[in-house]
Amino acid sequence: MDHSSSRRCFLQIAAVSSGALCLGVPFAGAEASPEERSKLSEQLSIEFQKRQAHERIVLFEKLVAKYGEEIIRDVEDNTIGEARKRFEEPRFTDRGLTGVKAYLWDQMSEGFEFTVVEDTPQKLEYRVSACFLADTVGEHDRPDLGHAFYCAWDEGFCQGLNPRIRFTRSKTLMNGDECCNHTYELIKVKT
Repeated sequence: MDHSSSRRCFLQIAAVSSGALCLGVPFAGAEASPEERSKLSEQLSIEFQKRQAHERIVLFEKLVAKYGEEIIRDVEDNTIGEARKRFEEPRFTDRGLTGVKAYLWDQMSEGFEFTVVEDTPQKLEYRVSACFLADTVGEHDRPDLGHAFYCAWDEGFCQGLNPRIRFTRSKTLMNGDECCNHTYELIKVKT
């Protein structure tokens, strides 16, 4: 293991253990099974993301108060652009609906609950019934900021992965709806 790899490993362990201490969770050391360590890591990741969401919303409430509502559109544009840029990378080789499943839905953490409504070669539809980010943002009653930071990411994801994937969503938990309805349709090229 080279110096940078060992430093990265140390920083990852330090981040997980300090997160556990901050949350009052005893660090799962060598005595814990791999499954227990994985579960703890997932829980810490969710708690860290909740804390980050809370801090972002508090900061941006102040920035909106100071600079106006236009800043929310800037955040949304940035979120979309960053997601698009990431998924344009060549390492994401599956550019179809199976890529949407593999790169997004198969990676969902325990902080989300969803069901598959439709799964065909031309269309995917998911119904999300629980989202820890919507819950966290909901505590601040700022769905506009939550959408700009989190929900807008889905649009950029599809733009980067494959512009022929039409993404629609008419309901979001972030806006207080009973679910998020994510639909992905592969649009045929007209010849």
